[in-house]
Amino acid sequence: MAKDIVVYTDGDANVAETIEAAAKGRRVIIEPRKIVSLQRKDPDHSEILVRFEDGDTRRETFLVSDI
Repeated sequence: MAKDIVVYTDGDANVAETIEAAAKGRRVIIEPRKIVSLQRKDPDHSEILVRFEDGDTRRETFLVSDI
């Protein structure tokens, strides 16, 4: 299992604050930056590249969305 859970709030400060308060003391990382795109690194692998508005990126191996 994952060491930590990352919650992407896509730039929504209210959601970030709500989740941060609810997850206090747990292994949850809140990522408040706006997401520009999600890109699969390779069609044969599950790794996903998350690109942020500021140009930074983060690689994830598992991603779940509530949308």
